[in-house]
Amino acid sequence: MRPASLHSGARGTTTLEVGVQQETKRCGRCKATKPVEEFYRQSRSPDGRQSDCKNCQRERLDTWEAENRERVNAQARARYNANPQLHRGRWREWAEANAEALKESRRRFERENREWRNQQHREQRARDPERKKKANARKAVDRAIERGSLVRQPCRICGTTENVHGHHWSHEREHWLDVYWLCVACHRRVDAGWYVIVRPKMVTDLRRKLEEAKTS
Repeated sequence: MRPASLHSGARGTTTLEVGVQQETKRCGRCKATKPVEEFYRQSRSPDGRQSDCKNCQRERLDTWEAENRERVNAQARARYNANPQLHRGRWREWAEANAEALKESRRRFERENREWRNQQHREQRARDPERKKKANARKAVDRAIERGSLVRQPCRICGTTENVHGHHWSHEREHWLDVYWLCVACHRRVDAGWYVIVRPKMVTDLRRKLEEAKTS
């Protein structure tokens, strides 16, 4: 049976016989023989596959990106700025679908880069003297909840009981346990200035306004 096509070059020779389905292919870069599924498709190639395997392609791309980091970052920023809502939505969808994998990845990063993270925390505390007070206030609330001396309440704004944590109006030691219970979403809105907290009590009509907005 004659060959259907014969391709010769610097990377080697590929021969494909008529009526015979190719199952393996020799990589032109690492010279390893691998299943054809390990090669990306290429319509203009005689066998329909690229000459380098997927691993070699990825290694070459990683090397190029490392050597051109500024250019890669600039292109990524440009794509994000062109449509930030699209990229945020994609990230949220991916994070929700891969929540456990994301948590494990973060834990692994913390383990493998513990000294680097500690140095980052030290530099952040040096730039923001209040950061240590904030961390101590959060730890005090967590310990109080574990002991049972402080009970987590529903969000003071929307009333949800999911992902609720304490918002401090003051991080001084005597006010560590004086918190407003807010969900993550409402906490972000408070920090962004959407809602106003009157110290030491919250504006009483926030929940009423939220309910009116839902029914309107």
